[in-house]
Amino acid sequence: MQQPLTRLCNHVARALPRVLLVAATLLTACTGEVRTCQSPQQCPTNMKCVDGACQFAPFVDALVGTGEIKQADGGANACVAKPGGPKPRAEASGGVIDGLVLAIGGDDGATGRCTFAINARSDAWLHERCKAWQPMPADPFMPSPRSAAAVAVDTTGGRLYFYGGRHRKKPTSNWQLHRDLRQFDRPTGKWKLLSASGAKAVSHGGLALDRKRHRLYLIGGDAAVTGTSVIPVSLVMHFDLKIKQWQLSAALGAPPARARHAVATSADGKYLFVYGGVLANGAIDAQLWRLDLEKPKWAVVSAAGNRPTGRVGAGFVTQPASERLLLFGGGDATALAYRNDVWALDTTKLAWKRLYDGDLGLDKKYGGKLEVGNGINCASGKPAGGVPGGFNIVATQGPQRRAYAIVGWDVARNALVVFGGRGDCGPLADIWSFDPDASTWAIRDTTRTGWSCPRRAAADGTDVKACALLCLKPGN
Repeated sequence: MQQPLTRLCNHVARALPRVLLVAATLLTACTGEVRTCQSPQQCPTNMKCVDGACQFAPFVDALVGTGEIKQADGGANACVAKPGGPKPRAEASGGVIDGLVLAIGGDDGATGRCTFAINARSDAWLHERCKAWQPMPADPFMPSPRSAAAVAVDTTGGRLYFYGGRHRKKPTSNWQLHRDLRQFDRPTGKWKLLSASGAKAVSHGGLALDRKRHRLYLIGGDAAVTGTSVIPVSLVMHFDLKIKQWQLSAALGAPPARARHAVATSADGKYLFVYGGVLANGAIDAQLWRLDLEKPKWAVVSAAGNRPTGRVGAGFVTQPASERLLLFGGGDATALAYRNDVWALDTTKLAWKRLYDGDLGLDKKYGGKLEVGNGINCASGKPAGGVPGGFNIVATQGPQRRAYAIVGWDVARNALVVFGGRGDCGPLADIWSFDPDASTWAIRDTTRTGWSCPRRAAADGTDVKACALLCLKPGN
């Protein structure tokens, strides 16, 4: 299914097909260097000097309250804005095990005018609270360079399962799709190749763990190998972790072909849920599918309450010891394109509840900062006439809108964790944690590369009106 990569580079009138709304970016690459300091006096009045960098005071105070920072007056005990770590990236794979954020591969291609380059990575990183990023030790069974692999995490057993993905040597080359299944074992720190073949080679598939029956389910994916095309596939297979073998699923009524969807299993192990994804006709699906793992049988379920828009590239995780699944961000077909809201799905009552609004349209009753639109025509690079100056209210207490981020569950701290992803201003590298009971965010790593100008302006204590463009120019 070929889709042309043409768009008007603003957030009001978008010319891209729905699935590619979330793939294109805006005017120029965004940079986000932090402001260094030696004392609190060197920072703006609403910032604090923490570990040699000026940090937005509300972020620092929130981290102090959760134990993320032991000392807020600047010093070696802080744990934000540590140097080093992975480059900003999207479509990386990973999760959270024993409080560690795992980031494997991904795409850190630079953003250009309304485009982004492809640069698949092979590096893997670990981030521990109150410590800097550390590269994962080299291992002969570590995945080769790629992005858009599917991942499932066993938080109880301390394992991460990694399937498929894609890479290409040049921006004009065809994609090479992968079909290997690998396992990372946190207790030993070692990778293992579980299967080199047996399932279809895809990117952007869905992988979920059925712990009770010792199975991994692979659902859907993208079989495209050329350009910006998307070819969703109809695929439901499971891998038996005992006999190390792929098998076609015998479950009846499977969902239609899709890619870039979100999958998760309920905490009680009875059900597997699939939400969103792009369909064969290019539409972004908003249906909720459920697989009864005990029968097994598929069905579309109607969840009560307001529900999220259809999504691609969203995070979907299980909240252990509860009846909830949490959905974060992703891309949709609205004017915002990228989202940063959080939703909870009660898997017993089958009801959605929005826990965090995130950025909204021009409804000012929610407060926040007005985000300025570029209004740039991608073809000419010149301003596009008739585009409003702003289109969005920025919720500065939470993360940038994004899709294709690493989203996991931190069991020790009872929090949803988000790393990286792709936003309007390019790939991201910050880490955030969300308390679903209090509906509040705290920032773990303040790397601001990829943040929009209004969000950075709010964090730096400058006037948001100084942002003439949504994305900063290189060097700003």
